[in-house]
Amino acid sequence: MDEDYRNWLIEKIIQYLPNGYVRTGMEINCRCPICGDSKKNTLKRRGYLNLENGSYFCHNCGASFKSGLKFLESI
Repeated sequence: MDEDYRNWLIEKIIQYLPNGYVRTGMEINCRCPICGDSKKNTLKRRGYLNLENGSYFCHNCGASFKSGLKFLESI
């Protein structure tokens, strides 16, 4: 993946993520923008976005995207 394209994609994805995401290196842990995650606990974040290859997976609803652009389209 081209460096400029990856940086642009990361910027756009972060712009649309729900508040309260945590970034550690090349991974972002956030509330799932598709299912909203836990309705009882607003601190739970089960969505994982790998910034290296753009893949996303939610451990709550099972939403999975192999491309950051597809993930961006869905949110």
